[in-house]
Amino acid sequence: MKNNEKWDRRFLDLAEVISTWSKDPSTKVGAVIADDQNRVLSVGYNGPAPGVDDAYAVLGERDVKIKCVIHAEVNAITHSNIANLTGATMYCTHLPCPNCASLMISKRISRVVVFDTDVEMAKRWNWDISAKLLEGVGIKTLMYKKG
Repeated sequence: MKNNEKWDRRFLDLAEVISTWSKDPSTKVGAVIADDQNRVLSVGYNGPAPGVDDAYAVLGERDVKIKCVIHAEVNAITHSNIANLTGATMYCTHLPCPNCASLMISKRISRVVVFDTDVEMAKRWNWDISAKLLEGVGIKTLMYKKG
């Protein structure tokens, strides 16, 4: 196993652990941002904003949940104490949606590493749009099978 793959898998495993912190009963997502020296800059998981009632925002109706839950990637970026994420890598347990991909682009993240996913999940999160956005600005995307 190459050194980059070893670190990629370590950070994906960490993102998987962080995803368990989510109270979302259907989709738990974790994210880790690391720099080019393999240092963790920030982490995030999907959930409502601090102070928002979980029962309303996460455990209620799906259409309400989708409008109230902050994605793991957004939480990782907004909770980072580093304003400039140029050159960093975003590790995600799931494919990023187009909004998250756009935020990664605006923060100058240079790599996105995710677990490979099934076709249905890719369609659900509009991965085709996210992939075009990321590829269009030269952000490298890597996918690894779990395990």
